[in-house]
Amino acid sequence: MTSRKRWQNIYTEDNPFALPQAVAGALTRCCKGHEGDTCQGVKYLWIHLPGTAEKAAADAAEKSLSPDEWMCVIDEASSIGVKSIIVSVGSPLQQVPQLLQLCQWAQTAHEMVVGIHAYVPLDPGDAGVLRKLNASKTRVFADGEHIESARFVEELGIPLHCADGLHDHEEQPHCDLPSTMACVGPEGTMYTCGLVLGQEQFSLGHFFGRKLTSVIKDNSLPHEIPAGSSTSTHRCNGCPPLMAKRMQEDVL
Repeated sequence: MTSRKRWQNIYTEDNPFALPQAVAGALTRCCKGHEGDTCQGVKYLWIHLPGTAEKAAADAAEKSLSPDEWMCVIDEASSIGVKSIIVSVGSPLQQVPQLLQLCQWAQTAHEMVVGIHAYVPLDPGDAGVLRKLNASKTRVFADGEHIESARFVEELGIPLHCADGLHDHEEQPHCDLPSTMACVGPEGTMYTCGLVLGQEQFSLGHFFGRKLTSVIKDNSLPHEIPAGSSTSTHRCNGCPPLMAKRMQEDVL
């Protein structure tokens, strides 16, 4: 598998995210070159990094995308107008080695707001990862049963929100919110949304198999979720448009 956008030797050991002017210029030209491909209504990128609690694929870690490939995913999402990204992880943040690099890339190269969704308890040791991010462009979402373990996040000046998309008594309804997002699993397969991660009938193909705009505009692919389709234990937790609504409600 070959990624479409490659920049080699971008980073230096002393300052790994000091992008050379030439690379920054290339990024700008690349994004402008895709302005005609902007997908109206697509606002979010939802990516799922492998972790100990990831149930979509037992061997996901072996097939998962490299950090360089994940940066290509972020690049292409930005090129079609995506400004916000949710990164769902199934391990403590300090145990997800690519997390910091990807979040920094999204924030520094594309000025994205990054939401980190943890569906496992967080540990104060995870503060070391969060301190290296731009607090004004970072949000943390924790599943309801783990929210208390994440309270230290607020002391870092980073907003903390409950990631629960549905109340326990609510049934998973018919949903057309996937039309506002691009969702990518650990191994690079795109799905209608994270609710159906790993379900073949909701697979949209591999991210590097075709242009993202082509996938999103392909009406033959499933871009809605019928009621009761989910087998996920996380229900609608971490869903980007629902998390955006949750942030608005928390401010009120």
